[in-house]
Amino acid sequence: MSYFTCVETAKKELLCALIGLSRAIEGNESKCTRHTQKIFLDGLYMITLSEMMITYQEIMCHITLLHGEKQRLVPRCATCKKKCGRNDDFPKDKMESLSEYAYQLLQSILSIGLFVSHQGIDIKTKNQATDFLYKALFQVGNTNKQNPLFYENYRKEGGKIFQIILNQYFSLEYK
Repeated sequence: MSYFTCVETAKKELLCALIGLSRAIEGNESKCTRHTQKIFLDGLYMITLSEMMITYQEIMCHITLLHGEKQRLVPRCATCKKKCGRNDDFPKDKMESLSEYAYQLLQSILSIGLFVSHQGIDIKTKNQATDFLYKALFQVGNTNKQNPLFYENYRKEGGKIFQIILNQYFSLEYK
């Protein structure tokens, strides 16, 4: 397997781990910290980087961070005797079978993730975007929801947030 293939495979694992973390966050939003937000947003950003800008090892280390944060949010899952899989990472083999609507939502998520961590984005917008990203990524991994209208509502909400982020980003770039 080539180096670039290894990095691409690791990026898929990273995305699956991010979905797993968003599953753990759902219902535990009050336990989220700045650290949760940072590693979540850093993970989304890492997915958008080219293979020349990130290493396999960096991605795998970040997955370990995500798993640690998930363990902090839902500690009982690790010792549960009746494993339900609700907070598990999304199965990598199911990535190929996501609906086109889920892929479109995922594209919106990655677009927002690329810009939201920029230092010029105000904290209110960053928090609003992060809350949306948690919910939207949870829905990408929720394969029970296949209704196109359901995904379209998320894409519209994401579009509004992305517009706010881009307005802030470009107003800083041209000052």
